[in-house]
Amino acid sequence: MKHGVVNPEQIDRTLEFWRKRTARQLTNEDARQITVNMTRFFEILAEWDERDRKPPQSETSAPPINKRA
Repeated sequence: MKHGVVNPEQIDRTLEFWRKRTARQLTNEDARQITVNMTRFFEILAEWDERDRKPPQSETSAPPINKRA
């Protein structure tokens, strides 16, 4: 999905899902915004997860410690 571009099927599925969960009358624009926001939310979570799985930069670039004394 390009940012902000949602296909009509996704709009329909989003409306079907959220209309069962709110008394508010949702529009196609509401459904588009929900879809875009949820997509971006999970993209951010995936970015954080990927970043957290990488070792800190200092651990990968530091020379080994010589423990001979």
